[in-house]
Amino acid sequence: MPQDNPTTMRSLVVFSQGEFREPIFDEAYSILDSLGSAILRRRVLEAYVRDIINNPETEYSGPDPDFGPPFAQIMTEFMEVQLLVERCLFTGKAFMKLDMFDKRVGMIANDVEMGISLLEEFIEFALGKLPMEINPRLSTSEGIYSNIASFYGFSELPSLAASFDSKSGDEVLQEAKGVIETLELLLEQAKSVTLGRISRNEDSFFAREAEELGELVDLAELLALLRRYVHNTQRDGLAITKFMISKFDRSTARLDCCIRVFTVDYDKLPKRSTSTPTELDMASLPASCKGRNLDGIYVQHDRDDKTLDSLFNDLDEAYRQAGYHDAVAAMNLKDRAGTGAIRNRQTVAKTLRQRNDGGLFWDRGRSKALGADFIKNVLAILHGLLRADMKTLEKLILDLRALCPNDQAPARGGLADRLTT
Repeated sequence: MPQDNPTTMRSLVVFSQGEFREPIFDEAYSILDSLGSAILRRRVLEAYVRDIINNPETEYSGPDPDFGPPFAQIMTEFMEVQLLVERCLFTGKAFMKLDMFDKRVGMIANDVEMGISLLEEFIEFALGKLPMEINPRLSTSEGIYSNIASFYGFSELPSLAASFDSKSGDEVLQEAKGVIETLELLLEQAKSVTLGRISRNEDSFFAREAEELGELVDLAELLALLRRYVHNTQRDGLAITKFMISKFDRSTARLDCCIRVFTVDYDKLPKRSTSTPTELDMASLPASCKGRNLDGIYVQHDRDDKTLDSLFNDLDEAYRQAGYHDAVAAMNLKDRAGTGAIRNRQTVAKTLRQRNDGGLFWDRGRSKALGADFIKNVLAILHGLLRADMKTLEKLILDLRALCPNDQAPARGGLADRLTT
């Protein structure tokens, strides 16, 4: 268990009275360290519970337990708070949003502590007692993802702070640039793996909806922030202080671990793909966006999104009506069509568009951290998949309506009509 009680997190507002810039950031990072250790504890416990549920020897046959907000949601919120601190630190701004920091940290801490308590209660109930040492297996894709905590703190990057006193200012800057270049190569690998998984229409990617791409955007935004800091420091003829290089080490080490885990997680996950329509030439889809600007591609995806929403509305009505006549047949038709995967692909496209066009999160503007070419390629592939999904939904609606021929809603226009409205 983490030594600090997550519900009694220290307050930056209280600490900041009469303090200078560096101590405030030191205290912020100390608070984040305490919260981070609790989050990692929750992650390990959650993976262990998953092992218990999947292990026939424990004979657990109940429903999946509810441990509060999903881990991915907690990590997203934690990442946002870290970015709040890092954006102020690496842009030279004063840390003015102390009350926001305290509020968000407190909310995350309460969720984490509640999850830890519920997880430990479940383990005690299932095994009779809480083991002294918990080491979840990595036998499932979920276990692999849940245990990426093991990578944190094991960065392969050199510590610039360790050799700071023996280096000149120019040497420190050059080493910092080298670290950024290494991270850029790692991010390109993560982007390449992501593009491959989307083009293969892998169900393990789309099963987590928008989380995969959301994580990738977070990593790219942090790397862009650090890149600008090093560039601006050199451009303005400034030196990196020992305080700043220690925080640079911290951020780059975290980024290094996150990107490596992100790629390893992808590499280890099953490569089973959902059925890709035979009429789709996946390799040629990225070429369809060549020469087009992102705004035009966003408009295209807005149209796709509205069309899918319209189809899903009609599907819900057709499924409800068909259920009155033959519930089993209606369920089988819907399951075979893979409507859940279709909705997830829609969510992935929408999230990528919103995360890179602004307007989704409170502290983000228009971000191009992933690069326009990558965004274009992903959206081009998703556009082809979603158009095929529209045809699947249209056929499913017709099949469901065929189960109740005497109880029909007014027919909507075909797919071509929907796309032009």
